[in-house]
Amino acid sequence: MFLIRLDIKNRKVREDFEEVISSFRDFSTVEAAHRSPCDLLVLEITEEEIEFPHAFGAAREFFLTSPSMRSDILIEAMRAGAKEFISQPVNKEELKDAFQRFLDRKGKEDGRGFNKKGKVIDVVGTKGGVGATTVAVNLAAALKEAVGPKKVALVDMIPFGEISLFLEKTPAFDWGDAAKNFSRLDSTYLNGILSRHPSGVQILSSPRSLNGARRATPEFVEKLLALMRSEFDYIVIDSGHSFDSGAIKMLELSDIVFLVSELTIPCLVNMKKLMEGFVDLGYPDQKRLKLVVNRFHKKSAISIKEAEEGVQKKVSWVIPNDYQTAISAINQGKTLSSDGPGKEISRSFRELVSDFLKNDGRAQSAGNPAKAPSATRRGGFRDLVSTFFQGEKGIK
Repeated sequence: MFLIRLDIKNRKVREDFEEVISSFRDFSTVEAAHRSPCDLLVLEITEEEIEFPHAFGAAREFFLTSPSMRSDILIEAMRAGAKEFISQPVNKEELKDAFQRFLDRKGKEDGRGFNKKGKVIDVVGTKGGVGATTVAVNLAAALKEAVGPKKVALVDMIPFGEISLFLEKTPAFDWGDAAKNFSRLDSTYLNGILSRHPSGVQILSSPRSLNGARRATPEFVEKLLALMRSEFDYIVIDSGHSFDSGAIKMLELSDIVFLVSELTIPCLVNMKKLMEGFVDLGYPDQKRLKLVVNRFHKKSAISIKEAEEGVQKKVSWVIPNDYQTAISAINQGKTLSSDGPGKEISRSFRELVSDFLKNDGRAQSAGNPAKAPSATRRGGFRDLVSTFFQGEKGIK
């Protein structure tokens, strides 16, 4: 049993904490005036009364809660050693997550826990504009919907990335802050810079300005992913189509790489070049690399079969084209599962996730895209596709 002392003056906030605490069998509360040893102190601070307990008596850990989300208060709280910062009004789901993290930490310390090793899924575009961010966002949302209490994170590793816009979030922090404070990056710091989406997905946003931008070095990427593996069951990364040293390190460390393309000659040519580059790098291997065709038209001039023959690998999944539904969700800051749950495109993401989980990450094509309808031919188009992939006009 863990003893929690609540030093909270706001009555409503205190009641919210007590309600959440009562849902855990391992917690018991003591009065604020009670100064005997406790496992966790929850302290409320205000802008008028900012006092951080650098020495907080016999409490083994402490959380801070405040109605203010000023960045200087958040930073000072982390410097003071706070394991969690709970904003007001209290989001009860976020508070439950914070208490669960406390239990996980104590379980590890007492020998009752285990080291989690979450799966990293890297979503990479063959070129700009193929919808890799749409795939990453809705893959993470569908994963969270499917795995329930398990934890899912979504990481926007593209400088000036758009995940925050897609999900209508204005984060106080981003991975640029972590990169600037590399030596301080630990699980506590990581949890302090994440933001929670209503879907339950935890988001690590990208830098939003030149001033905040920092290069994601291989060393930073390795440390960040190691921490995220220990905190989350699934980590979905939007890498865009950048291949700097940090992005290369993500390819190396990922469990699965989804290479997103459309059925156009430029996209497929790039896909083939990237796959050849992966062979030269030595990773990701063929088992970890999954091809995803986005915005698929049944009457596409290039068929799935032709694409597979060209790149010499089976397509793992096909996501149908539905511009109106996709753009509606983006403009409203929603996921496809919340804005258009009955649409074919939403079902496609749910089925992709179901297949991924069923095969423990070794996703096969439940939708059998190789049997997708072939295109209606128009004078010599098959020959044009063949020419590109035989190297006469580009690929060697």
